[in-house]
This record gives sequence, structure tokens and C-alpha cells, in this order.
Amino acid sequence: MTDTSAATLDDCTNLTIYKGNSVLVSDRRNVDLQPGANLIEFPNILADVVRQSINVSIRDQSFNAVVTEHRFLYDLADNTMILKRYLGEMIEVRTQDGQVYAGQYVRVTKGLRNTAFSNAASDDLLLCNTDGQLILIAANNISEIHLPENRELIQQPLLQIMIESQEAGTCPIEVTYIASGIDWAVDYNVIVSENDQLVTFNGWATLTNKTDVSFNDVYVKLVQESASPLTQPQPTNPPQPPAANRSLRPSPFSRQNPPKPLRPPQPPRPPLTRPGSRLGRLNQRPPVDDGGRFGDPSHPSNDPPRRPLPSRFPTRIPPPAPAPLPPLKRVSQYRYPIERPVDLENDETRHIKLVDLAPPTAQLAYIYDASPPVSKYPRNPNTDRNQGDTQVTEVNAFITFNANEQTATMVNLPAGELRIYQQDHRGASTLVGNRKIKHLSGDDRLEISLGALPDVDGKRTQKDFRRLENSLLEETYRIRLRNQRQDRPVRVTVLERLFRWGNWRIVNTSHSYTKQDATSITFDVTIPPREKMAILYTVRYFLTGMD
Repeated sequence: MTDTSAATLDDCTNLTIYKGNSVLVSDRRNVDLQPGANLIEFPNILADVVRQSINVSIRDQSFNAVVTEHRFLYDLADNTMILKRYLGEMIEVRTQDGQVYAGQYVRVTKGLRNTAFSNAASDDLLLCNTDGQLILIAANNISEIHLPENRELIQQPLLQIMIESQEAGTCPIEVTYIASGIDWAVDYNVIVSENDQLVTFNGWATLTNKTDVSFNDVYVKLVQESASPLTQPQPTNPPQPPAANRSLRPSPFSRQNPPKPLRPPQPPRPPLTRPGSRLGRLNQRPPVDDGGRFGDPSHPSNDPPRRPLPSRFPTRIPPPAPAPLPPLKRVSQYRYPIERPVDLENDETRHIKLVDLAPPTAQLAYIYDASPPVSKYPRNPNTDRNQGDTQVTEVNAFITFNANEQTATMVNLPAGELRIYQQDHRGASTLVGNRKIKHLSGDDRLEISLGALPDVDGKRTQKDFRRLENSLLEETYRIRLRNQRQDRPVRVTVLERLFRWGNWRIVNTSHSYTKQDATSITFDVTIPPREKMAILYTVRYFLTGMD
């Protein structure tokens, strides 16, 4: 074995941080190898590592080397690990009442702890003094422990890797493992001007490092999923064999009918004849030539083969084939990569900007949406007169994003806390509300709801509903909007969904409208302060075809 060497840092380390205080570390380093066995020391490993998750691989497949084993070392992981280094040596223990016990440190067995000392903790001490007497000291009664001398303890987590190499040179390796101690959260800030115009919309990711390890120039990816990598899988019930066929006879090997012991095969018995008897003389006669009658199946005098006699026991049913393994369940998750490298020091909380949008990419809109939703038109026209009344009065504020190629890559926002600030005439901001938002991805319609306005409301009323002919249906709606603000107007977008049938036409309206798609129209109106406004329109549905 060659001398122990240390791994040098590479220029790329990746941290995949999961929501829930867990992280997947992908650490790439270069090691100098010599022909033969090489013991590599890999420092700066997180202390709270899941040891079964450690994986070491050779990044350069052309390099003729293979990883044979690795082990994780850390003496200061807990008090038990330190005491194990002094197993069988003399130590001194001081209890809470000031009494000192000296003796040889002996490990406490599991059977002793669970029987005679059922209340003892897992780190109770068992000492053997010079007289051979055993002394058990409870953990909650220990005040101090004096160890003999300062040994060379492994004070930092260390990963030792054994690599068998066929050549000398610098080999790139990658170590991946799952640990705990790093968490993240997202906060959004919305600043609205005095005249209800969006000033800015930004989001910040908060990274918290409690791992006792500092990271420099690492690439971070935030993951929000339904299950953390540290979550223990729930045990599943083993597959049950299929139910037996009721038409079959009960097997003699069942519990109700235990099987009888089978006799071992016996050698053939000799014939029970005396050498001088008549039967014995018959057995000693030479065989008679029968002309091929016996033993020739084609001989006409031979009988057809008889059916085999039924066995004493029915045919044993073979055991059922093992059930196939269930497919791997894919965990639903959202990933948010941070494109630039970041520094994350130990015991630090760092804020990293995720998004920063301003008009015209992001805008503030007040929308009154009181019509019934339309996901898909029904097979037959909706002729229920009462379905048009929804009793919705709130006018909600939304941040809308103009969907384009640049916005779709920028607006991929994780769930988090949203705070809304509004500026006064001096430009000072005041917190006017906060709420939680869900994951937002870049699709055709991007919007974030800020909640209902306290001083603007609406009312949607059906004024007329009639059948003109068998093929015509016509109805009229009035949308009343009220602005209770004392000093400034408000611009409201009224969204109307034409939910009854796909063939429709607006035949009368008090305000101009914009057709958004095949199912909806919008009215954009400005309401002066302390005033009301009404929108009246009539829609005609053609149940069989357009006239």
C-alpha cells in the first residue's frame, strides 16, 4: 500500500438542497494515485451524513482504477464514540452529589440494560473497580468524566477511500452523499405605488447552513418535493398468495390434515422361494421365445396400455409465483437552480435573489371574476337559468406576467411567503398585507393573487333569460362596480365567461369588450373615486348553428 494522500478540491461542487433540512452533496476532487492500493483521505465531510448513502465513483472512465472500499471516521460524533476509545481503561466519574468513582470502563450490554436496569439510558457507564466490583452509574447522575490522557481523536469528519490503480497519475473522483443541516425558504416582496401601479416584484431564497462546514463557489439547486430524501420508507405488506380453488379437494399437507411420513425407498426383496421347490425350478427355466409377442407394441395380440391408477394423494399444486416488484414511485418535485456559484459559510443565513421583475414584464391588475367557470363546453347546451348567479362580490388584485421566452425561464417560482407594500406620497412603504403562494411555473397565463381589495366590490345580476326559438337562447347581465376610495380612481378588468354553449354572439353592450378566447370576454373600465358604474350586455347562443 502506498502512502496516504489527501484529495485536492476541484472547481465544481454541487449542493441539491431539499425543503426540510436535507441536502445532497456532490463533491468533485482530484487525487494523485500510484500503481497498487491507495488510501485517500477525503476531509470536509458533513458530520450528519447518512453513511449508507455515500457513493464514490471515478469520473474519468479511461483511468484504469477502481474504488474497492471506503469508511467514515469521526470520534466526536457523540459522547459514546469518545468513550469507546477508552474501553477497558481506568477512568474517573464524578456524580451529581460529588462522589467520585474510579475503575475500568466496561461496556453495558443490552441484556443488562433491559432487565435489571430497565430505566438506564443508552450511555450509562459500567465500571469495574480494583476489587472486581461492578458499578453502574446512571447517565442522568453523571456530572463529570475524567479520561486518562489526550489521545489522537479524529476531531473532524473524515472519509477514507481505498482505490486500486493500475497506473500513476491524477484521477478525478466524485463523492455523493445525503446529509442534514441545510435548509431553504423563499420570500417575495411586492411594492405598489400610491396610484396602484406596480413598482417592483422580487423574490429571495434564504439558505441556512448548520453543518459546521463552509462551502465556497458551489452551485446550488433548490428542490421542493413531497418527500425528503431523509424520510424513511414505510414498510409494505408482503404479497399474499392467491386464494385456493374451492373446487379442489383439501390437500393432505394442510394444517387440518397433516402429512403422513413417507417411507423411504426400499430395495427389491428377493423371491420367497426355496432353491429345490417347484416355484424355484420354474424361476430357473430359460426364457421362452415368443416370437416378439411380448415387448413389441405393434404385435396384434398386445392389449392397449391401461390407464394409470389414481394416486393415493392428489397432485400437489405448485406454489404461486412471486409477485412482481411494484414500479418505482416517482416523487413529484420542483427544481429551482441558481445559475451562479455562491458562498455559504458555516452557521450562516444567506439571502440570494431569485427573481426581480418590473413593468412591463410584470403588472398589477384588478380583476372582477364572477361568472361560472368553463373548462369544457357540455355535450348539450346549458339551459339552467339559475346557474348564472354566483353571488361573488370580491374584486381581487393580481400580478400578471407577460408570457414570452425570457419570462418563462425567469418566472419559475417556488412556494413561499408574499408581502405587499404600498408607497405613500413621500415614497415611504407600508406593509398592507401578506399571504402564502403556491408553486408558479412559466405557462401561457402567469398570475399571482394578492387577495381581495377592501374598498372595491362588484355585483353580477341576471336581468333577462328567454328562449326566442327552439334554436336560440338569449340572456342579459348587469355588472355593478363600486369604488369606495376617497381620493383616487381604480381600473378594473371584468372577466365574463360565456359558459352555456360554444356558439355565441354579443348582440348588445354598454361598454366595449375584448374577446380573450373562445369562451370569455373582458371589459376594462375606470371607476372614479366614490362612484359606481354598471356594465350591461346581452349574449345570444345559437344552439344548432350560427344564423
